[in-house]
Amino acid sequence: MHRYPSLKESRIIRNFATTWPKNSYNQNKKSVSGSYNSAGQAIGRSVSIVILYLVCSLIRIPPALQDMAIEVMSTATIGYTAIIHLQVRYKSVFFYLKYVGYFCSSMIGVRFALRSLL
Repeated sequence: MHRYPSLKESRIIRNFATTWPKNSYNQNKKSVSGSYNSAGQAIGRSVSIVILYLVCSLIRIPPALQDMAIEVMSTATIGYTAIIHLQVRYKSVFFYLKYVGYFCSSMIGVRFALRSLL
């Protein structure tokens, strides 16, 4: 029954008890193959692809307007973030520089990501 009865770990394992009842995980098996509808999933997937194509064609705007919108959003976001951080007076200058640097680098990453997508 026990392969190593002299080991300290064997005694610990033998004396192990839990407050949880002993239950099997295989009690409630049921088949879900009857609820699978391959035709419905194929039609739903096709409809969603068509809708996404239409939405993407609607949001195509000229690159100049894309750049303008990204610049306005990034400038406003950076400006308001700087104002909020400057209102917190108990932190040091290095606190502001660190988070402004993080935020600027993340905005540059978002800008390049959007440029590559559009």
